[in-house]
Amino acid sequence: VNGKAVALDPNATDGSEVPVGVLINDVSAVTDTESVMVSRNVLLSDRYVIWPTGISTLQKSTAIAALNVVGVVLRQGA
Repeated sequence: VNGKAVALDPNATDGSEVPVGVLINDVSAVTDTESVMVSRNVLLSDRYVIWPTGISTLQKSTAIAALNVVGVVLRQGA
């Protein structure tokens, strides 16, 4: 959104409903913060992914499928 990475919002219609990568550390949503994002050719454990509060099972499945498309694979329980 506006050339910046933003948190996943599965209910949005501005592009933030489609994940394109995963941040590997905590960042502030209030200030512009630099971070590292993995966005392709990576295998991650789903145990460490923090999902938005209230995300449904269907929304999570949709987000995981979108991440798979860009090469971010979440491995269950690893």
